[in-house]
Amino acid sequence: MVASSAQLLSVAMVALMLSGCASNPSSSGASGRQGKQVSEQVRIIQGPQGSVTVLMPVTIEGRGPFTFALDTGASNSLVDTTVAEQVGLPTAGAQQAIGGVGGVERAMPVRISRWNSGPIAFPPITAFAAQLPNSRQGGALRGNALRGLVGSDVWSRLGSFTLDYRSSTLPVNT
Repeated sequence: MVASSAQLLSVAMVALMLSGCASNPSSSGASGRQGKQVSEQVRIIQGPQGSVTVLMPVTIEGRGPFTFALDTGASNSLVDTTVAEQVGLPTAGAQQAIGGVGGVERAMPVRISRWNSGPIAFPPITAFAAQLPNSRQGGALRGNALRGLVGSDVWSRLGSFTLDYRSSTLPVNT
């Protein structure tokens, strides 16, 4: 069977469209601009029963650093109420219930305009301020008082990142 020129043209068009769907890992965003990579040292804490917590230094509005957990399982970022008050974060709405593994807590939405972990600049967000349970501020964290978590609301907006457990680094492609 001989393919008609219309069939060949159709196959060529489909191949051309599919080639445009291929991803280029070195580009960032729809514009195809070359992204840059920045990296920060993190602390990897081995806890009981094989648990692992990744801690990172976070500066908020030029204050800190405070110890935050990298938590991709958290939908929203969280800052300890004491830190929110110390830094002077403005409220961004009424107190509301937030849920997590530890149950339901009351939390105040607060606006964070400038925050970072070393060279990793986080986007401005509305996070939640809540009192962190005392059980998380010691014990397995070996005296590293946990002051918040950087959740998926931040990581999903940064591009891509890789957590290098061997070198305790967090390279982020922005």
